[in-house]
Amino acid sequence: MRSTRRGFTLIELLVVLAIISTLASIILVNVQRVRERGNDTARLANLNAIRVALRLYAADNGHYPITDCQPQLGSNNAWTWVGYGGYWSSAQGCTTVSGFPTAGTFETMLAPYISQPVTDPSGSMPITSDAGYLYIGDGTNYCLMAYRVPENMLDFPKETWNLQRCSSVNSAGQCTGANTVKAIYYAVGPTWANGC
Repeated sequence: MRSTRRGFTLIELLVVLAIISTLASIILVNVQRVRERGNDTARLANLNAIRVALRLYAADNGHYPITDCQPQLGSNNAWTWVGYGGYWSSAQGCTTVSGFPTAGTFETMLAPYISQPVTDPSGSMPITSDAGYLYIGDGTNYCLMAYRVPENMLDFPKETWNLQRCSSVNSAGQCTGANTVKAIYYAVGPTWANGC
């Protein structure tokens, strides 16, 4: 006696596989987007923690950390960076704009005001790259920037977009146009009010 039970046809199996693969790709794209948003939220929190530390430093010292004195110290780069993977710039800050005496590194200047280490959530860039959290200050004005690390510019308030480095932003949150470096910033004072 022959069984009347029949199996799936090849067409039915292919349709089921197509549906499963479509659902899996949708889920994976959403998981990646959630990961990006989480990393960018952590970056925004890091920038805010550094901003609070800068305000506390200014309240105690009468000025923001001065790094725009590096030419007097034999360097032509006044930028310093905040820990990428726990690493801090060794560039010396100054207690005066004229450059002397030195106030130590940016890490030592902010150490009393930051309760936990500032590290980027991705932690995948080499410490020698120019990516991460950058700072420049002349005592009265400063610019603090997350440089080359934002994953999606749409995760940040539009007023923080550094349009000098990222000409325009497309619907996917990526920089387009002449300048395509993803950067967000906060500035105090007129010197870097339009970007840095």
